Amino acid sequence: MLDLESIPRVQRCPQCRNEFRVTDCDPQCPKCGELRERYRQWGVLCVNFISAPGSGKTLLLEKALERMDKGTRVAVLTGDLQTENDAKRLTQFGFPVK
Repeated sequence: MLDLESIPRVQRCPQCRNEFRVTDCDPQCPKCGELRERYRQWGVLCVNFISAPGSGKTLLLEKALERMDKGTRVAVLTGDLQTENDAKRLTQFGFPVK
């Protein structure tokens, strides 16, 4: 079982020294590939939405989460460093949000 607390929000690759969020590191770096391989083995699909503030990322997640079966295993990691607004909006759907 994937524990949301066990996934660090920001990591530093020991090989290429890039700081990255979950799956954003250099695709050519073997150490970074280990994380992607672990997710593949666990059957975890990671999706990373990056765009300007106010572009609709949270709304897109809200629409997706409201249509998901409550038995689906879903977790959301938000990246708003200033507020908890996105996390608060997404918790209403009953899935873990951090």
